[in-house]
Amino acid sequence: MRKTQPGRLEYSCGALVFQRNASPPRVLLVQSHWDGHWSFPKGHVEKGENTRQTALREVFEETGIRARLLSEEVLDRRHYGLPTGVRKRVDYFLAEGEGETRPQPEEVLSAAWVELDEALRLLSFREDRSLLRRVRAEHAQEPPRAEGKESE
Repeated sequence: MRKTQPGRLEYSCGALVFQRNASPPRVLLVQSHWDGHWSFPKGHVEKGENTRQTALREVFEETGIRARLLSEEVLDRRHYGLPTGVRKRVDYFLAEGEGETRPQPEEVLSAAWVELDEALRLLSFREDRSLLRRVRAEHAQEPPRAEGKESE
């Protein structure tokens, strides 16, 4: 278990994962085992990892989906405080994936590919809804995909 020292800074990373070749477009969401909220997969950076490795590992650990980043750039960076006094920084990346979800029962109650309108209804946090709206607007014709790259 992590120490909860007030003022300590924690780093987490996650991804906004679109389902490859889905029509209509779908995004990967997880429902927290702890408080039931719906969000994008994310988790703590482990020693020796970079932020991109953390995002992909957390997506896989929480959902069973092997995602692939569509960009090396951080899509969204958030800073906020927890009731314990811990400060958090969370970096999100844009990714794609496919397959059936396998939720991690210790942390995730549920994981699902969800159509975008339904995702906007399910997402618990305003910031997550804003991020999804932004990505959807930037890719209005179709969901984001890796350009000029073969699927792995």
